[in-house]
Amino acid sequence: MDRYFVFVDETGNNDQEQFLGIGCLLVPVEKIGDYHERLKSKYGQIHTVVKEKERDLVSKLDVTDLRNFVKGRHSAYEMKFKNINPTSLEQYKWLITEYFKFSDVKFCCLVIDKQAHPVPHGMHYFDAYLNQLTMLLKNNVGDSEFILLPDDITVPSGKQYESALLEKLQARSKKCLGVHRLESHSSLFLQMVDILTGAVVYEIKSGTKYSKIEICKKIRDKLSIQSFASCKTQKSPNYFSVWMYQNKS
Repeated sequence: MDRYFVFVDETGNNDQEQFLGIGCLLVPVEKIGDYHERLKSKYGQIHTVVKEKERDLVSKLDVTDLRNFVKGRHSAYEMKFKNINPTSLEQYKWLITEYFKFSDVKFCCLVIDKQAHPVPHGMHYFDAYLNQLTMLLKNNVGDSEFILLPDDITVPSGKQYESALLEKLQARSKKCLGVHRLESHSSLFLQMVDILTGAVVYEIKSGTKYSKIEICKKIRDKLSIQSFASCKTQKSPNYFSVWMYQNKS
């Protein structure tokens, strides 16, 4: 039986965004060490490029701007889709190339047009999110055993993330061994989910920034597809599935 660590992240969960994307990265238990070392190496390269750019920027700031810059640096650098820019583009392209070398690693994404498919009347958005994530997992983990490691999200008062999600998965006969939230800055795998999910949603919402479009194209070229919206499920060179949500009715 296959066993996975499943990392979960989402994008577009604020009211200003039309599309919500929920992404999952399925990493085989026996491959997680090798893949982590590869991610760590690429993170180091990207971080070095970013720090060099920052040093150049800092040298040109006056004292007031420098203080404001320092105040804004509260946490470690994260590899994120929104952080892709002309300076770091080539490093992120290398990251995508490395990702597709791990053929046993799987990715799946559910994209929801929130205008066309709003949260049902009377249902809390958090319960809708749990249902959506459960559907995504149900259609992609099969009979595999897995531990779920989602990015930490704000949970409404009176709600409990781990137990509620585990209950839903077990009700669907999914072999989830446990659920534990992580902070994205502490997990390179969550950062990888952010990049892949961000690319899918960015293209679907017709984003226009060159560097980000180039990453979308890099992924599509690896998969030999024309668009993420028509991707469905690719099994080569990696399992890569995009599901555009539609009501059953």
